[in-house]
Amino acid sequence: MEDNFSKRKTYTEVCILPTRLFQYNAHGGYIVNPDKTFELFTPLLGRQFDSLEYREHIKTFQLDHLEWAAIPERNTIGARVSLDEEQNITLYGLEEVLGMIVRNAKESVARAAEEQVHDCVATVPPYFGTAERYALFDAFKIGKANPLGFISENMAAALKYVLDGMGIKRNGKNETILMVFNMGAKSTKVSIIKQYEVLDKKNNKMINAVKLLGEAWDEYIGGRVLDLLLADIIIDKFDKLPQRQGKPSLRELKNKKPLRRILRKAEDIKEKLSAAKFMKVYIDNVVDYVDINVN
Repeated sequence: MEDNFSKRKTYTEVCILPTRLFQYNAHGGYIVNPDKTFELFTPLLGRQFDSLEYREHIKTFQLDHLEWAAIPERNTIGARVSLDEEQNITLYGLEEVLGMIVRNAKESVARAAEEQVHDCVATVPPYFGTAERYALFDAFKIGKANPLGFISENMAAALKYVLDGMGIKRNGKNETILMVFNMGAKSTKVSIIKQYEVLDKKNNKMINAVKLLGEAWDEYIGGRVLDLLLADIIIDKFDKLPQRQGKPSLRELKNKKPLRRILRKAEDIKEKLSAAKFMKVYIDNVVDYVDINVN
């Protein structure tokens, strides 16, 4: 399946069909198979089904296209998916779903490296607590990858910066203060990290080290919020078209496919506007053979 999305990012998504779709293919398949597509679910790992965090997450990011359910005994979060036309229902826990993605990623890395991959280090957002980390550990085990440990997402970026030799020499010493700004689909994390040199006494030589000086984050400010705002603007413009006067808003229709198409167009607009000042929006046959064509 060919996609039209930027390759600057990787989608943590899976569409559970007889042949599972991952990443970009799953992202595009959301329009056709929303009740089988998991997206933006990793922040719910380890959370309780009856928790306020779960309800706010589903509402804020409009993820009610799945049939969410509690996993018996643990009361953690999962979703029911119909696997075939006979409506055979399977309940998938989020650890199992993420395990599918881990295994797919492991296979991709093995093909690129031309050797088997067994161990890994997982990056985690700073707001992940013990329950979330245990759930993440279980997901990696399900995906047949051995997690050696966890590291902060921003610290991992800083280490990559240092390993690439991007440090600055000051007064004969290798020292840099880094600000790592990390905006994902759901959240934004900012870290201040110091890169410096220390003496390795065993080998009697200077080596690079990093130290976290400070960190802050917001769990509900991310790229998806902008997508939803742009989608709202497009929906409002569509509802005001002369052809739609006297008819219900797109938001009130039982068929949610037009809304999903508009959300995907909003993502496309956001990415293209990162390099352009203006963009025309055209979506054919949104509903009732009415197109939208606006600036």
